[in-house]
Amino acid sequence: MRRVILFALAFAVSAAAQQKKELKSTIAYISGVTVYINAGRLLGVEAGDTAAVYRNNDMIGAVAVTATADSSSAARILNQSVAFEIGDTVGIVLSAASLKNGTDVSARNPRTPRGLSNSRAAVETRQENLISGRVALQYDMIAAEDTKLNLSQPAALIQMNITNLLGTGMSLYLYDMNFFNGNATYALYGNRAGLQSNIYAASLTGELSGSGIGYGFGRMNSQYVSGLGTFDGGQVYFRFSNFTFGAIGGGASSVPSSSLNFAGTKSAAFVNYRNGTDVFHQYDGTVAYGLRMNDGKLDRNFLYLQNTLSLGSILSFYETSEVDLSKLSGGVPVSALDFSNTFFSMNYFPTRWLFANVGYDAYRNVYLFQSMKSIPDSLIDRNVMQGFRASASAYLPGEVTVSINGSYRMRKDYVRSEHTLGASVRATDILDLGVEGSIRFMNFLGVYSNANDITFELDRTFFDALDVSLSYDTYAISVSLLEQTYTTQTISGFLNYTFSSKWYSSLGLDDVLDPSMNSFRVYAEVGFRF
Repeated sequence: MRRVILFALAFAVSAAAQQKKELKSTIAYISGVTVYINAGRLLGVEAGDTAAVYRNNDMIGAVAVTATADSSSAARILNQSVAFEIGDTVGIVLSAASLKNGTDVSARNPRTPRGLSNSRAAVETRQENLISGRVALQYDMIAAEDTKLNLSQPAALIQMNITNLLGTGMSLYLYDMNFFNGNATYALYGNRAGLQSNIYAASLTGELSGSGIGYGFGRMNSQYVSGLGTFDGGQVYFRFSNFTFGAIGGGASSVPSSSLNFAGTKSAAFVNYRNGTDVFHQYDGTVAYGLRMNDGKLDRNFLYLQNTLSLGSILSFYETSEVDLSKLSGGVPVSALDFSNTFFSMNYFPTRWLFANVGYDAYRNVYLFQSMKSIPDSLIDRNVMQGFRASASAYLPGEVTVSINGSYRMRKDYVRSEHTLGASVRATDILDLGVEGSIRFMNFLGVYSNANDITFELDRTFFDALDVSLSYDTYAISVSLLEQTYTTQTISGFLNYTFSSKWYSSLGLDDVLDPSMNSFRVYAEVGFRF
């Protein structure tokens, strides 16, 4: 499972930073580019507040709060270096205005995060063996008209992070899921029937105090060379002034399974330069040489380039590229220079009520010489996101958010270009009833098809413990060659009930009315956060 590399450090932080506090919370639910956070108005969260998202004490992205309820908030994803997950830590920057009623963040949540400096100097002052994470039981079910496609999948997961392990300053991170596939049909999609164990991450990381030497080993990703994806091995680096020099290496992990595969290996050497006062005012650049081998033979070698420039609270840029150094000629690898992907993003947040983003990407499949595989560089929906794109959100009076987005791509050798165009409106506390609602429209023009998608959503929180969401989606696609239009309607409901500060439960229901085959889907989860 490869990670989407989208890390543009840009969201609003007031110049009067000393008048702000940071509230620690967690991600409760993720839907598209929106995350839902377990903190709301009662803790001083307001629309427009900004937040950093952490995992393993490392910042992995940023969000901006767009709407709040008493005990929960919705936030738009501004950027993410890896895909956010339920349970990730969120550090919400509260403005002075949101603290006017005397909200005492530290008193409500004694585990206040270390702040936005990303410094590890505070490790020695933190409590030993500080454990955070969650354990949960899940159940997925699909009941289709064709019973051969039914799904019954109970699962158990644990996501755990232990910081300052035994007082050493090391961090232990584990993310494991065990599930049972009751239907052999799904073996066709790479998930065999029966019991499976998927280890997504199991790593031990740390730094030698005062030496600038850092290390990590296990199943992990490198924050410096994320283009290599997940690997089973280790990383070591040395910080000298603003420079970091390091290397990684290991087997090409069989994510999401728990098996090891050292027939295929990954390795890289990198140099990183970082300069700035904090993550919102800095330049961060990495150059790396990456290598993939299969049974001792070259699979792929490439240069990896990554640059982040943050110019305060208003403007930031992010760029990443991979340059392949070999290609096949007559069935034999020969030296060559070829950009395998390029991604660029610019975020603009001039005021608390306006956010804009423009970007360009040129991802394509990468061919592995020995493994004989063609793998995509990204998990991004290639038909929707590739090419030029732009989006903007305005936070209007009356707690209304209006967003527009679009993309355009001309594909070589295809008969026509592709584009998308969409808009959405979301209102909070409609008619003072505590109800949030939204409507979204998206038009897709593909190479061989046209499609329109309309979604209506309503959300409400009851008794500060029960979050209810209802939605209706209609998706109509016209296929040019068939001269027919197919319409799929989906009616969905989602409930999240918080028993206490630790225990929670979720239930999702989807009724899919499809011209080819109707189906009903159920998702349930009961968990404990610690």
